[in-house]
Amino acid sequence: MNQTEIKIPKHKLKQIGLLLASLAFVYIGYKMINSEFRSSRMAPETIVFWGYVGIAFFGLSGLLIFFNMLTSKPALIINSEGIINNSHVGGGYLIRWKNIKSLKIISINKQRMIEIDLKDDEEIYNQVNFLARKWMKVNGRFMGTPTFIPAVMIKMNLDEVLNLIREQKKLNRYNKDV
Repeated sequence: MNQTEIKIPKHKLKQIGLLLASLAFVYIGYKMINSEFRSSRMAPETIVFWGYVGIAFFGLSGLLIFFNMLTSKPALIINSEGIINNSHVGGGYLIRWKNIKSLKIISINKQRMIEIDLKDDEEIYNQVNFLARKWMKVNGRFMGTPTFIPAVMIKMNLDEVLNLIREQKKLNRYNKDV
């Protein structure tokens, strides 16, 4: 079956918003370290500790978002083999059609995303780096699957993306090469 690739671009404006939010939290962490925050519930040392944690977490998140913005890869590539998911900062990986058990839209803290339930999680783990693998395994333990496509990262409507993926899965289910 000869099919062209369908490319869904990243939503750069939303990525810029996430980057600015992470920078704001780094700034708040900096203020916490410099004792500009006072609390009757927490000791000053505790506030400083959480300031360092905030800077580390949101600083790393901001860097990953920034480097992800620099890549010109589309968020998703849908082809006859499956879905190449570049919508997260851990790097891209291929989800083969035969490995997809189910697809649905879920909402976590008002954040919509497509949940992809897999038959074999190890196939995905073997395609990503160490940090992404660890993060995906945490997702797998808490959410039941390591693979999600967040709405904030793609430029297209999430319902349309889900319908497109389902349509392409049906078209490619008889492809013996996958």
